[in-house]
Amino acid sequence: MKVFIIFILFMYSSHLYGISKNLYSKNSDTLYLNIEQAELIFLEKNFQLIAQKYNISFAEAAVEQARLWNNPSFFGEIVLYNPNDHRPFDFTDQNGQVELHLQQLIRLAGKRTKLVKMQETNKSIAFHTFQDVLRSLKFQLYQDFYAIYYDLNKLNLLTLEEAQLEELLKASEIRLKDGDIAGYDILRIKYELQDIRLQKVYIIKDINDNESDLRIMLRLTSNHFVVPVKKESRQSITKYELPILEDSALSRRPDLKVAKDELSFSEINYLYQKAIAIPDLMIGSAYDRFGNAFTNYIGVNAAIDLPIFNRNQGNIKLSQLQKELKAIAIDQATLQLKEEVNNASLRFQTVYAIYIKIDPNYKIGLDQILLKAVQLYESKTIGILDFMDKIRTYENGKMDLYEIEYNLIISQMQINYVTNSNFY
Repeated sequence: MKVFIIFILFMYSSHLYGISKNLYSKNSDTLYLNIEQAELIFLEKNFQLIAQKYNISFAEAAVEQARLWNNPSFFGEIVLYNPNDHRPFDFTDQNGQVELHLQQLIRLAGKRTKLVKMQETNKSIAFHTFQDVLRSLKFQLYQDFYAIYYDLNKLNLLTLEEAQLEELLKASEIRLKDGDIAGYDILRIKYELQDIRLQKVYIIKDINDNESDLRIMLRLTSNHFVVPVKKESRQSITKYELPILEDSALSRRPDLKVAKDELSFSEINYLYQKAIAIPDLMIGSAYDRFGNAFTNYIGVNAAIDLPIFNRNQGNIKLSQLQKELKAIAIDQATLQLKEEVNNASLRFQTVYAIYIKIDPNYKIGLDQILLKAVQLYESKTIGILDFMDKIRTYENGKMDLYEIEYNLIISQMQINYVTNSNFY
């Protein structure tokens, strides 16, 4: 029995990260990262961020292209064969016919300027879309990181309890042969073991799922296993009033900026479609040596479409409707933004209210349960099942603390996410 008690104390005196290392040493590459290190790798290697950066470059190239003028058009014609003199390519001064034309398209009604503004707005949309993708992926990174961290802690506790109950089962089976305990106690221990193993299956599944997401986000190979390292913070937690959070979100949220950019784009596009209704002007000059009213003819010309049938009416109407729709979309985006901020604030306040009520002595009291349980069991004041219940009380209390801490951290990260700020 003393061997069993020493085993219990030894198991609980082990640090959780040491146990994690033993549990996952089978992985060929175990990577220990804190959140700052994970974020640096994420910013450097995440594929979605790299792809979004390319979209910004694409938009910059489109702006450069929109600024360019149309190329002039040149047309020339010479004689292929002179049947009178039997000379090919005859363009001598006496006999050869030469005809040259040079033309330039002039875009009227500010079409080029409007097109440049549209592409610049597209560039702004691409940039703010990148910021929004970054915002969403960072929140997912924090969720996966801390979910793995606390799930590993829970898994360690369950693994410890499983080992304890296995030892307890061996000792109880010996006592059953001696007639000291009833067979029901053995069944109860076996049930607890089965329940713990099932819980471990669910937790391991969650860890594997989150590990898979994390490896994709950090572009790590499948043989890597990330063990999150959480830094202990002694800073007090600040509560922010809802108006402060809303103001920050309204001024910083990239998805709202995208909605505003899209409205600006639709407004410029409406003006551009109206400008298309005004035809462009083609001007040019011509030289004709013998084929006109007199030799060495030099003239100028101009051409323009007559807007009799097609005045771009359909596209103008379409762009007007798109502009109205984008204005409504901003109202919807603003409403959704405020609701997200309010929901995040309420979630934080709920979890924080629970967190601050935790007595600092509570954690110490949980640890003392172990020693008291051992003492009571040694003195035969409690039986095996009571001893086991006290151990479970300790572990359930620890797991509740893990859950509260996880929800507190995620509620803080959610406030950062919905406001696109670093309040925490």
